[in-house]
Amino acid sequence: MDEFAAFVGWDWADKEHQICLCKAGSANNEQRAIKATPEALHEWAAQMRLRFGGKPVAVGIEMGRGGVIWALMAYEHIVLYLINPCASANFRRAFHVSGKKDDPVDADTLCEMVQKHHHKLRAFAPADAATRELGLLGENRRKFVNDKTRVINREGAHLKTYYPQALELAGDLGRPMACAFLERWPTLEAAKRARPATIRQFYLDHHCRSQEKIDKRLELIKQSVPLTQDVAVVEAGRVQTLALVGVVSALIESIALLDERMETVYRDHLEHDWIESFPGVGPVMGPRLLAILGVDRSRFATANELQCFTGVAPITVSSGGTDGSKVVIRRLRRSKFVHQTVVEWAGLFCQFSEWGRAYYARESEAGRPRWAILRSLGFKLLRILFRCWQSRTNYSEETYQTALKLRGSPIAAQLAA
Repeated sequence: MDEFAAFVGWDWADKEHQICLCKAGSANNEQRAIKATPEALHEWAAQMRLRFGGKPVAVGIEMGRGGVIWALMAYEHIVLYLINPCASANFRRAFHVSGKKDDPVDADTLCEMVQKHHHKLRAFAPADAATRELGLLGENRRKFVNDKTRVINREGAHLKTYYPQALELAGDLGRPMACAFLERWPTLEAAKRARPATIRQFYLDHHCRSQEKIDKRLELIKQSVPLTQDVAVVEAGRVQTLALVGVVSALIESIALLDERMETVYRDHLEHDWIESFPGVGPVMGPRLLAILGVDRSRFATANELQCFTGVAPITVSSGGTDGSKVVIRRLRRSKFVHQTVVEWAGLFCQFSEWGRAYYARESEAGRPRWAILRSLGFKLLRILFRCWQSRTNYSEETYQTALKLRGSPIAAQLAA
């Protein structure tokens, strides 16, 4: 953006937002607070358009303030700069070494950053609606999955206190069959009272077809004795189990609802066909990768920019001049969800790609830990992903293996052997 009429630092809060405004060419800052309501926010944006005649206004705001960002990005005269909270905190400490921190100071810091250094920052360019929806759905799905894992771990620990046999009888606690089993037989006594034929039919109705496994579970019910006969412990345990099962069932339904919407949006997305050609990409990982890339080919100029953005690119720490020591370490400051997406995809890629499996086996034999291997594999995959994204071409396993042979890669030799 060539000319800004004003620069704004926006410090977000639940009840009110603190705003610091500096007009272009002025050394004086204006501090004000507005209520944290949609009406007040949109009124402020309208005032900026009227005050500066529709000329662009640069607004610096910390990342993660979704509600304000989603509202302001609808205005063409508002140019957003999303600033990393660590960066703004370090900038503030440079001039407030005492540790002073309050909303006006934070807003002033953001205003100064965007006023003096906006040419070093990247203006926020929102992706298209479909890509943004996929990103939000994918991130929310991961949060629901994490919630489900926490509740399941709690449920498993709880069952061990009064009904440990349920861990074998119900099966995977994250599946609908386990929820249905514990709802019907939340205590060992309830399971013992049930007819074996009833329990057998229950397993068959829930697609458990292994007669050997069913017989083993029925025998376990017959031979088991309660961990405790304490009525207080058993009754309290029964009620808590039913409560936890209800939470798990709700989370399963919620994840299924998100999956359904994600599949619909992903299937109709412009970038669906070529991204789906990669091994390990499906209805969950595909939307997450598309949300990282988007449709704007100018977002990442090089594959290295993409690698740094996702956090799989290592960083070099050097000291002592050109001949000093250098240490290469992994990048810790990154978007955890984006980084997790690449690493998880690398793990899935190994399951469906020949050269991916060969690479993992080779690095594993060399003694490298699993997550280090997946990070380095993800680093390689992002170069391929970037190339296909730029050219809108499908991935070809055969083409890549041929390229490995031409380069004399040890992976190609391993595959040939």
